Amino acid sequence: MNTLGNLSPDSNDSAFNHMKSDYQYPDWYNARTHKFYKKLYRRINDLVEVHNASSNYYAKMQKYIFGPSIMITCLSGIGSFLSTSDLVEEKSQNAFGITVGVLTSISTLLQSLGSAYRFSAKEDAHRMAAEEYNKLGVKLKFEMEMPNEEDFADNLEAQILDIQNKCNYFAPQHIVEQIRRKKCKHHHARKRLENVNMINEDEDEPLLNSSVSQQNTEHVEQHTLDDEENGEENGEDTVLNVGNNGMIHEV
Repeated sequence: MNTLGNLSPDSNDSAFNHMKSDYQYPDWYNARTHKFYKKLYRRINDLVEVHNASSNYYAKMQKYIFGPSIMITCLSGIGSFLSTSDLVEEKSQNAFGITVGVLTSISTLLQSLGSAYRFSAKEDAHRMAAEEYNKLGVKLKFEMEMPNEEDFADNLEAQILDIQNKCNYFAPQHIVEQIRRKKCKHHHARKRLENVNMINEDEDEPLLNSSVSQQNTEHVEQHTLDDEENGEENGEDTVLNVGNNGMIHEV
């Protein structure tokens, strides 16, 4: 059962009829503040991408270390059982014993590397940082659309510093460079698209945008173009008239 009633804007509720169509921004929210928020929003999105990629990278490295270690531990247990079984010959028992010792040493080495590089801790730290920056991006987006906190920038600065203090690990340099190249590529592509749009706008203008229309004269320029097909068959030229409106028509 709907106890809230019909809240559709299409209804005849008087509250919607008296609402203003334009949102009135506060006096303290100016163009410079909006520009700063836009730059900060792009920066936060970049940080989300960097920390998310770093978390995925360290999670992959964690699998490369502990995945083989788990498999080696399993094989060591099987080999240890076979080395003490009476169903296996004595020479095979000795071989299984040596193999178990080697596999145990390799497993210990992999676990030591994983503990030394702390891939699991780095993965969790970057994942938490990405989630926190994503939350800040959502809050900043709302503040850009409908600002209602005058000290929002100060609070946002404190939250960003708190996130950086919690994440004590730097992002891998190759991930930072990869995202930087990706941004540069998108920037150049956008610039090329803007240049193409400008060229297309210029091509849409009249062919003659010169003093002919400015002087309001009836002067018509005749241009003679050789028509290859008619020239070969009839030996005649095609005469085109260019009028004041910039349109070309054949005589």
